[in-house]
Amino acid sequence: MSFCLLYAVACQPEREYSGLWQQKGGDSAGDGYVYELHLGRYGDSLSGMVVRYLDQGEGYSYERTSECGCFLIEAGRVHENHLRFQLHRPDLPGPTEAKSENPACSPIPTDLCQERIFVLNGDDEELTGQILCNSDDPQPLRVTFHSVFGRTRTVCIQEEE
Repeated sequence: MSFCLLYAVACQPEREYSGLWQQKGGDSAGDGYVYELHLGRYGDSLSGMVVRYLDQGEGYSYERTSECGCFLIEAGRVHENHLRFQLHRPDLPGPTEAKSENPACSPIPTDLCQERIFVLNGDDEELTGQILCNSDDPQPLRVTFHSVFGRTRTVCIQEEE
């Protein structure tokens, strides 16, 4: 019985930083997209995925019709209130139904941006920081994310509700 309890406690994500985060309205990263983070924290490790949406201006849309790719998180680390992770294969967004329907979506060009590294600081309600194209990027994109109520995704293609 104690093994089951230990297993249940050890394999659940920690509450801090786990959950759904959306880029703050009016805070476009300047690359034509807004980002949604689906995070799970396990000790000092961070896993999950990042979903990219077309920037719809003032009325940011996190609807499936605006979705432009899904990326797995790799090398995710948490230290105190600092988060750092990068996208796995930023040049190759994961499959989504919307991506194939939306001609405005495009891959992140690797000649301009070899990596996508997120460096964030925050608390339970807000994460602020930057997105870098590589570890010594002189012009990082500044971003702010807010924690929102919702279910985190575990796969890139969502089931119809």
